[in-house]
Amino acid sequence: MAGLRGLFVADDAQATNTIPRGARQALAGLIGRSTAGAAQSGVVLDTMTPVVSGAASMSYSVRACALVSQWSASAGPVVYANDAAVSVATTAAPSSNSRYDLVWARHNQTTADGGSGTANDVVFGVTQGTVAASPVVPATPTGAVALARALVPAGTTATSALVITQVHEWVAANGGLVPRTKGGVVFDAWNGTSRVVVASSGLTQSGQASFQTQSATVTTGTVTFPTAFAAVPRVSVTPVTALPNGLSVSVSSVSATQLVIAAYRNATGTATSSFDWIAHGTPA
Repeated sequence: MAGLRGLFVADDAQATNTIPRGARQALAGLIGRSTAGAAQSGVVLDTMTPVVSGAASMSYSVRACALVSQWSASAGPVVYANDAAVSVATTAAPSSNSRYDLVWARHNQTTADGGSGTANDVVFGVTQGTVAASPVVPATPTGAVALARALVPAGTTATSALVITQVHEWVAANGGLVPRTKGGVVFDAWNGTSRVVVASSGLTQSGQASFQTQSATVTTGTVTFPTAFAAVPRVSVTPVTALPNGLSVSVSSVSATQLVIAAYRNATGTATSSFDWIAHGTPA
């Protein structure tokens, strides 16, 4: 390896100047870091509206945005743009079971420039996963950045009926804050060795649990959080009862994945009792 000439370097007496790989590697220093410390591939931070949406046919729409993808760390990242909505066709839904569609973007590069083939164009595509009773998401093609995935059940005729999950990362300038949406919104930044959370709106979950309670007896019920927290959350539990002091309640234990409610029935008899619960903490 050797020093690579920087951006916008003109010819010198030896006719040496900026080469594409050198320019991309210089640009990599300005792009926010991934969890591995390399330039992050994804969608350049903008309005944060969904990048991929459904349509009234078997196709997906990719909105205007700027993107970053790379064939390899040595080839360096390419920053490019989509200036208008693009329709990306997929295949007909399976006749039975279901599959995953993975929508992606890629800036092609020639083999000599670290890519594959002879083209330098921008391509949007859909990779269809294997049809199965329990399908899995297909792998992202080499050199591409995954944008969204969708589970396609048998008989689907329009992608607008599907639940489309945005799977791309947001990309910002190196050192900048980047939002990661995980129930709440987390902002993290690169600290030199890893990405660390610097701000978070947190994740709030709530629900109602019901279980049998007995007179003058402590009984327990377990609540599994719909989404796991990164650490033990703060929780609050309130008995739902028309009789004040009819039930005494406490939190027996709590973890990042569940809480155990302990209840003591002050009234006589045995009955099914309900408890409203709320938990707030950091998203996993």
